[in-house]
Amino acid sequence: STTVNLPVAFSTATIAITLASATVTGPGPFTNAAGQTLVVQSSTLATPFTNQGTVVVRGTSAITGALTTTAGSLLQVVGTASASSAALTVASGFTNLGTIELTDVGLTYGAALTVTTGPLVNAAGGTIRPLPGANGPRTLSAQLDNQGTIAVSPGAATTLTINGNVTTSGTLAVDVGGLTAGSQYGRIAINGTLTLGGTLNVGLFGGFVPVSTNTFTILTSSGATTGTFTAANLTAPLALPLTYAANSVTVGVP
Repeated sequence: STTVNLPVAFSTATIAITLASATVTGPGPFTNAAGQTLVVQSSTLATPFTNQGTVVVRGTSAITGALTTTAGSLLQVVGTASASSAALTVASGFTNLGTIELTDVGLTYGAALTVTTGPLVNAAGGTIRPLPGANGPRTLSAQLDNQGTIAVSPGAATTLTINGNVTTSGTLAVDVGGLTAGSQYGRIAINGTLTLGGTLNVGLFGGFVPVSTNTFTILTSSGATTGTFTAANLTAPLALPLTYAANSVTVGVP
């Protein structure tokens, strides 16, 4: 419950800190060093911030300075019983070179990441993944350019809701373990337009074996879905062709 002003560059490489209902101002900049974990609970980073290690966001927090994420870094937004839902707002668009995770533990409070202005570019080598956790909502609000990987709970099932237009030239990965979207197979639900390209990977988990006529709508959009995947890797007995509709993409067993 304090404000820390950084008139010079500061790194957690030699001094580990935790932020709880705190504000960090600049000009800084502020760096979370590789190998270090920074907990940000109901706090604001109002200075240029670089994450080279692990940042765990709980409660309602914000990054209002420029955000840089490096390869190998982890930004985890996690709802907890003590901090209820987790919501991180990033004021300006940024390029993700590491991993972004949305999850919750203990109770179904959910996790949300919002990018207010400018695009979120998930670069080649970058990963965005919602983890099942306690199965609260997983929400990403941003204009998203996916050049890396969006992996919806490999080996499990959840729904990632994206509020914003999405373009993908990288990889989308979902897994199927039953007939119900969100609890037995993964889905990406987009409130916006979807422009397809790149690769789709669909696996199976939990011993589930789909049968003829089973279908799984893995992508939905409120706006138009356009384009097609360049490549699709489906675990048998799932098989091509994909079904492209005006607002969805479906896989199934012929």
